Amino acid sequence: MNLQWLFSLAFYTFVQANVEKTIFLAPPKTTLPDAGPTLETLCLDQLTPSRAQVQTLLPVQFGRHTESWYLLRSLNTGQRYEVRLCWSATQPSDFHLSTFTLPEVFDNPSLIASLANYSDNQQLKHKSGACPTTSPSSPTTTKDSLLFLKIKATPEFLSSNITLMKNPPEVLVDIILDPFLLNIIPQSLVPIGLYIIAIGIAGYVLSGSISRWLSRRAQLPKTKDKAI
Repeated sequence: MNLQWLFSLAFYTFVQANVEKTIFLAPPKTTLPDAGPTLETLCLDQLTPSRAQVQTLLPVQFGRHTESWYLLRSLNTGQRYEVRLCWSATQPSDFHLSTFTLPEVFDNPSLIASLANYSDNQQLKHKSGACPTTSPSSPTTTKDSLLFLKIKATPEFLSSNITLMKNPPEVLVDIILDPFLLNIIPQSLVPIGLYIIAIGIAGYVLSGSISRWLSRRAQLPKTKDKAI
């Protein structure tokens, strides 16, 4: 019974979360205006190396993709990063992540329209309070390596509940910015990698010791026979 419970718990842990990700190289630093409208006026939530995880609710709608925008800031030029989006398997949804540089967004009318629409909604949402970007952790430098992150979302379930189909619930997600170590492996996987290496070394040493012990045991009867 205990084994069955443990297996069920392990299986539940395995299936309870979905992950979507995108990998990119941080672009060169861009000079930002220090007067007039700034990126902070867009009212976008930001991820930085010092604020690498954001938990939020993403809207979804049947029949079309809903688009949400975020800023990735204070990146190290040329370094490889990964952005992961994690959500519960109990909320079947499809997500697509894309990153864009500042010129790519402002040179593309469709991207500008999408960003402006999301920004307007964010400003209405935070009308009675401060936008996420007004926090003390927001970068203030006039030069910054940054990217826009666009998340396209759509629900992936069917229900006989008409109200639910017309107004699907928002999806609780974790958005994680993960730098690569030496541009080879995500930093969050380093402890797991070290653990696997340690297990491998320990297994190699232990197998050698067991092999030598078995060899000595196998030679004991022969030694006794010679003595007789």
